[in-house]
Amino acid sequence: MLSNIFLRNVASYNEVGTKFKDLKKVNFIYGNNGTGKSTLSRGFLNIEDVVYSDCIYEGNIIGERLVYNKNFIDENFKSDNDIPGIFTLGRDDVEKQIELDEIQKNIEKNKEDKIKAQDNITITQGKIEENQQNFNDLIWSKKSDKTNRISALYQHAFIGLHGSKQRFYNEYCNQVVSNGSELINIDELFKSAEVVFSEEQSALSKIPALEIKYESGSKIFSKSIIGKEDLEYAHLVEKLNIHTWVHEGYKTIQENDLDYCPFCRSELKEEITNYLTEYFNEKFEKEIVELNKEIIKYKEYAENVILYLEELQALDNKYLEKIMVEKILLKIKAKNQENLKYLSEKEKAPSNKIELKLFEQELAELNEQLTIDNEKIEVHNNTVRKLGEEKERILRNIWRVFLSSTEVEYKNFKKEQKKLNGRLEGLKEAVDTKDEYIIENQEKYEKIKESIFGISSTVIAINKQLHLYGFKNFKLRAAEDEGKYKIVRENGEDANKTLSEGEKTFITFLYYYHRVKSVENKKLLFIDDPISSLDSTILYIVSTLVKDLIENSDEYKIEQLFISTHNTYFFKEITYKVNNCCYFIIRKNAKDGSYVKRYEKNPITTSYEALWKELIELKDSSANIIQNVMRRILENYFKFLGGIELDSLIKYFDEDEKIIVSSLIKWTHDGSHHIQEDLYIQQQSDMNEKYFNIFSELFIKSGNEGHLRMMLDKCITEDIENPFKLLEKHSA
Repeated sequence: MLSNIFLRNVASYNEVGTKFKDLKKVNFIYGNNGTGKSTLSRGFLNIEDVVYSDCIYEGNIIGERLVYNKNFIDENFKSDNDIPGIFTLGRDDVEKQIELDEIQKNIEKNKEDKIKAQDNITITQGKIEENQQNFNDLIWSKKSDKTNRISALYQHAFIGLHGSKQRFYNEYCNQVVSNGSELINIDELFKSAEVVFSEEQSALSKIPALEIKYESGSKIFSKSIIGKEDLEYAHLVEKLNIHTWVHEGYKTIQENDLDYCPFCRSELKEEITNYLTEYFNEKFEKEIVELNKEIIKYKEYAENVILYLEELQALDNKYLEKIMVEKILLKIKAKNQENLKYLSEKEKAPSNKIELKLFEQELAELNEQLTIDNEKIEVHNNTVRKLGEEKERILRNIWRVFLSSTEVEYKNFKKEQKKLNGRLEGLKEAVDTKDEYIIENQEKYEKIKESIFGISSTVIAINKQLHLYGFKNFKLRAAEDEGKYKIVRENGEDANKTLSEGEKTFITFLYYYHRVKSVENKKLLFIDDPISSLDSTILYIVSTLVKDLIENSDEYKIEQLFISTHNTYFFKEITYKVNNCCYFIIRKNAKDGSYVKRYEKNPITTSYEALWKELIELKDSSANIIQNVMRRILENYFKFLGGIELDSLIKYFDEDEKIIVSSLIKWTHDGSHHIQEDLYIQQQSDMNEKYFNIFSELFIKSGNEGHLRMMLDKCITEDIENPFKLLEKHSA
């Protein structure tokens, strides 16, 4: 089924395009003439055409595509007056019918045989699974048997397999193929296993070395950072060692634009300000920045070294000399505290020269010890590796003992599986053979069927339907050329040249309707404006046929259905009480071309006011149409909006009128909910006025005259005659 259709760069759809999205089984499309409905319908038969190359059809188109549109009418009304025959099961060729029956009988026989083979496949697969399960249970039981002396060794050999029968079986099969160990004495196996499994040991990771180094190319710590020395007060600042104090005061003045001393609040003379600016020159500021960077670099280095040593202390490794690590950590922490003190003093008095006590000696001692510890770990890991190799050998020997103890059962299991799998393959081949036969003979069946044109049966069916709907002006007759129809008048004359557009459209749609029903495969339908030129009576009949296709879509194997129209009444009729559907309105303007909007609810039939307009516009139409509109108005206003049952309105009328009122209510029920399939009833047009009067009185006598007049004021214009004559008299 199609899920989305994107039309672009075709006819009235521009380069931007528009999308028919979230399609459902039934899709109703409304739009005026020229908006692009027919372009959409033609696309279903011309998806591969270069004209539709920019269009996208998402989803699957299942089965045959049957499209009814103007092209369909033109193609099926040729100048020779014939319509191509519908390919239904023929009744005219007895010999071919007998052959078809025999082929169908053989197809059904092979289908039955295929089903039996498929049932046997299921049974055989069940036996294969049962045989597999029985063997799995057997080896699992032997593995878990505590009474067996060797079961203690099984616990070591089967580690990781004790929780799953399937995993244990998979490893069993792996050992059957790969285990080439010799079968050794059980006592010898126990002795070897006692040594290997006595103490579980594992390899150890080596102790990581310290990769942190302190590298500083700066000599800022040993340098005296001072301002410009040849100034008047420079020797005083140097002598009192107050560089930091003066610098902080200078920064405060600069940052806050002060004209007084931030410490003593005395007014600053211009010469003092100029002196400070000259003293703390660019060289001084750069050296202060370098000092701060080197302090941060040292602190990060010291913190990382201490963190590394603390992590070593927490390491769980029996070969690590933790006492030595602790001593080194204490020494480094002490040195670090002393260094931090020096750095603090340097920050306060940049002119001071300091020398940090680094950790090279302590770290060298540590690395020397870690080298010794890691050599011990390497020796340990070599020992563990050798034990691991020995352990693997013992485990293979234990598996060999287990395989030997189940060898007979395993051979019987494999023998039975081989027999069952052989039977399974034979059954699958039989199913494939049946499938090939069925497909081959179905193709043969279709070819013979295509050679039989069911002209007489199709003619009878369409003529019966024409008679049912009261059409006596023309009928169908089998043409001389096999496989074609001819349309003739009652007197036998050709009718093609004298057919009206309405008759032509109607007979073509009847042909389309029967063709849809006759195609036995799955199909997709697109019906484009089947009522373009029809009168009101034929419009009602076509609506009925379309509703039949919708309501019986599963029976007719219709996978998806699209219906487009510009006729509001037809749209409302076919969309009434339809499930699993969606709605689209196509519009067109000069700027955007054709574009579509999707609706989950019916955008046309939900308009109550539209029903009134429709009733007035169709006042001279057939009673079938008028009664349907009346019923919808009465149900909408009284039943759905007011919660009033229509039968309860009879009480407002006297005994003589009750008969007519009851008739109208029952008439609306009958006209709107039933399709006369076996009997065509033509309501008399002179009854319309009487029922318009009764319809008016239902509103007046129930106290709703105001609503009636309001709706008429909205819907009746100067150029429209008011069909409610009683209301005019009532006003007078």
